[in-house]
Amino acid sequence: MRKKISILSFIFLLCHTKIVSNEKLASAYCNLALLLQESNEIDESLSNYQKALQINPTHLPTLLGIGKMYLKIKNYDKSIVFFQKRLQIDANCHQTHFNLAKAWEQKNNLEKAKKHYKKAIEINATYVPAYQNLIKIVKKDEAIKICKQGIKTDKKNIELRKKLIELLIQEKKLNKALQHCNKLIDMQPLHLPFQIKKAQILTLQNKFNHAIHIFENILKIQPNNKNILYNIAHLHKKNGQYEKAIHLLKKIEASEPENTKIILAMAQSYLSLGYYKYGWQYINKYNRKKQSNIRLTNTEDIAGKIILIQGELYCNQMIQLIRYAKLVKDKGAKKIIVQSPNQLVELLKQCPFIDEVISSDKRESCPFHKLVQLSSLPHIFGTTLENVPCETPYIFPEKEKLAFWQQILQEDKKYKVGLYVTKKSNIAAEKLMEIAKIKNISIYFLSNITDTHYLKHVENNTIIHNFGKGFYQNSQDISQLSAILPHLDLVICCDSFVAHLAGALAIPACVILPKVTNWQWPSKIAHTPWYPTVKLFRQQENWDDLIKKVTIFCSNILEKREFDN
Repeated sequence: MRKKISILSFIFLLCHTKIVSNEKLASAYCNLALLLQESNEIDESLSNYQKALQINPTHLPTLLGIGKMYLKIKNYDKSIVFFQKRLQIDANCHQTHFNLAKAWEQKNNLEKAKKHYKKAIEINATYVPAYQNLIKIVKKDEAIKICKQGIKTDKKNIELRKKLIELLIQEKKLNKALQHCNKLIDMQPLHLPFQIKKAQILTLQNKFNHAIHIFENILKIQPNNKNILYNIAHLHKKNGQYEKAIHLLKKIEASEPENTKIILAMAQSYLSLGYYKYGWQYINKYNRKKQSNIRLTNTEDIAGKIILIQGELYCNQMIQLIRYAKLVKDKGAKKIIVQSPNQLVELLKQCPFIDEVISSDKRESCPFHKLVQLSSLPHIFGTTLENVPCETPYIFPEKEKLAFWQQILQEDKKYKVGLYVTKKSNIAAEKLMEIAKIKNISIYFLSNITDTHYLKHVENNTIIHNFGKGFYQNSQDISQLSAILPHLDLVICCDSFVAHLAGALAIPACVILPKVTNWQWPSKIAHTPWYPTVKLFRQQENWDDLIKKVTIFCSNILEKREFDN
């Protein structure tokens, strides 16, 4: 209503003013055009801008206004023309440089966009929109510098500091991110999103107890905030305090029984404790889909049917649980089709209990009677810790590849140990390489040797064998790894797909686990019920003591082997 009154006022002024200067008349047409533009009356707005330019072709507000109008209607070429005319008359207008940069950005000319955003900042160092747009089109390290430049100019600029925190988190500069987050909290102590961001940074630093403390204080202010309650439960889970996590998750579940995030967290917490009855029940609930009429729900509905087993996203889970396909076959399934991640397709084709393996994107072309998610099968078969199907091997290498690697590795008469570690495992490199000092031992690196610092801890006379870039979960060479492992005497690895592959192949393996483990290795039992040939080494106080135990274990095996010979 106010806009209409303003427009009418300008029209009245233009129609009834007999004597008015050209400058005032041009300004009146320009202001009327601007109001019409804001009301999306584009044609009328353009007409009045043109009238203003006819009176004064160099009227600066009109040149800026018409340029912004063309920018708004996405006629970027015309907008650039008028912005450039504006700058030819006065090159020190930060708004014109800013809008010209936006036009060049829309035309994907990022170099010119950067140039004019930077010019806008040069003219007006406190012009926040120019900083915000510029950091979106430059590399992260430059964006961080730009944010710092803006904050140096305006120390109370909250938006730039928030963006800087996000950039620092992406660059894993968590201490710096935390410093800036604390400054935001100092500026606005009662603003809860800043407290939440601080807790998130502390979580990334694995300072779970500090993060929990912050969330618990927020919960005192907002006792019904379920997101905060979930965050506390999530942190308890990451901290290995699964009973506390379950207690909090149940509070949320009471009012949100179908919340999939809560269901999955409950499943993982129960499985981590080894409470398989409840854990697999929640996993099955998580997997439920709308096609209830074709979903396999019990073992009595298997005989004579074509069963499509939908695979898991991660290779370690897929390798661990594919054993259940054999149980389905034993129940009389007419045909078993397994939908698998691409990198496991060739390997799973060797399983005698699987009739067909398809990649994840081919389900529609595959006829079946019943479908089931692989991780629902433990629930359907009533799996507990006492009855885990642990017969191994249940995965088999390709015979040609197996023979190929036998020919290559049979010349090595030493005790062959395969090592698989990743940066994320944080295992003490210099201690792990103590294993290489054991007499009559050969070390085979299965991970990417360039990604580790282990070689600098190896003595010059120690021979290390490697496989180029090594093997990793997304590699298409997992079938090659499955043919290598049977020719090794022992595999030592962190929690990874290699641990599950060695176990599924019935290869002796030492799996080195951190204090808080993946749900696949229940925390309350010292061994794994899934793989008879796998021995678990759980971190207690530090990695050093754990690696000593692994080294002694290897030495004892080798001594026994030499004694038996």
